[in-house]
Amino acid sequence: MIKTKSLSILASLLISSASAQNCTFFADIDGDAFGDPMNTIELDCNSIVVGFVGNDLDCDDSNPNINPDALEVCNGLDDNCNGGEIDEFVTNIYYQDTDGDGYGDPNFILYDCNLPFGFVENMDDCDDAMVTYVDADGDGFGSDILDPCGAPNNLDCNDNTAAIQDSTTYYADVDEDGYGDPNNYVIACNLPVGYIIDGTDCNDLDLDIHPGATDILGNGIDENCDGQDGVGIIETEIIPIQIFPNPSHTFIQVSKLNKNENWAIYNALGQCAARGQNTSSSFLLEVNNWSRGCYFFRTSTRSAILVID
Repeated sequence: MIKTKSLSILASLLISSASAQNCTFFADIDGDAFGDPMNTIELDCNSIVVGFVGNDLDCDDSNPNINPDALEVCNGLDDNCNGGEIDEFVTNIYYQDTDGDGYGDPNFILYDCNLPFGFVENMDDCDDAMVTYVDADGDGFGSDILDPCGAPNNLDCNDNTAAIQDSTTYYADVDEDGYGDPNNYVIACNLPVGYIIDGTDCNDLDLDIHPGATDILGNGIDENCDGQDGVGIIETEIIPIQIFPNPSHTFIQVSKLNKNENWAIYNALGQCAARGQNTSSSFLLEVNNWSRGCYFFRTSTRSAILVID
């Protein structure tokens, strides 16, 4: 009797063992209920294994936001695991920012997955053709803080009271002569580097041209910025150099020179034929051995033509 019962139990175990089946389970590291087809284990189909699931539908098991149930968004990824299609049928909305203040124009819209140059993600600008600023005191003068619908300037140095603005016009002084360019200016609360409060320079690229400079008569340049050549605060008349006889082939007399003035004579090739420093207002110079042609008599401020015949 005992032997018969033992044989019955053994037969039941053999039948149970023969009927047991193994299944493949897939790792679900990101916990989104979808498994990684490349990370598997084989266990009894009735097993419950923490961290594994019975499907292999996840295309990125390191990101819980990527799985077959996820919504596709603009991010350069296949969010819904539909076979490698990326960002299909989805876009973001961007707004043009013409004035570059960081605020977009609600009337100019672009649909794209990537933010294009010149566009922003907001549509807050009231006037995209003008940068505007916070005007806390409501006086029409803005502070330095950007505001999409504020004042059209940032000239207020005290935005806490409408009675005070205090902004100043400063002029660029490129040549650093102490006189500013009236056509190159900024209006600011503080003096910028390279700017001054004067705006009377008529040539801000020349250190020797400004109000009060020596104005040389007859050179075609208004050095003292009074609107005329040789008329103004300080004037110096240019007296022509006299050469006689001219033409000549023997000697010449040079006159109307300044005492101790250096001079030089060059031929048409630019070669120096003679040079010196006069001790009086005139001198004689022999030219009988000089080649025929035109010569140029020069000092530091004047010149004349000499012809040897």
